[in-house]
Amino acid sequence: MSTIMASTAAVPDLGQLYHQYSVQLLAAAAERLAGTSPSPADDADDLAQDVWAWATHMPTVPSWTTLLEILDWLCAERTEAPLQEEPAGLLMTSVASTAAIPETAAIPATLEDQYESRVLSLVVHDLAMIAPAAGETTVMKLVADVWRQAEEHLAKAGRTGWAHISWFVQNAIATRAAGLQMAGC
Repeated sequence: MSTIMASTAAVPDLGQLYHQYSVQLLAAAAERLAGTSPSPADDADDLAQDVWAWATHMPTVPSWTTLLEILDWLCAERTEAPLQEEPAGLLMTSVASTAAIPETAAIPATLEDQYESRVLSLVVHDLAMIAPAAGETTVMKLVADVWRQAEEHLAKAGRTGWAHISWFVQNAIATRAAGLQMAGC
């Protein structure tokens, strides 16, 4: 019995898409923010990373047109309400909950303090899809790689948020998956 399968060269992956369009997407983001942002270069980087973060959660690899649609949607969101660096699930919406925060909580926490459990959870979840038998050592190496990427980005860009960190998780997992494929050859 024969089966019909697409060749791996015919099926694009997000890594290939990123390498093909990352510069163009960054330029498109800077162009869209040119008149509305006080620092379009910094904001364009964040906006482009937000687009890639959205793309990682899509069921199929998006096209260039889809990436531009996501970019336009995120630009519209930014102009209507400025983007917060906090993840959407942690934003406080009521005045009562805001008033309950003591003044001492204004001291900024490190990225690891803020996102440690979320990074670990995302690494474990995504790694289970490509290497279900991976052990704690592999998980911790990937988590360390995520924090290394976050530190490098923070040093270059001056700020790093959850959208960036979630993309770093996807990058670490994709790199691990590529290593597993090469080991299987």
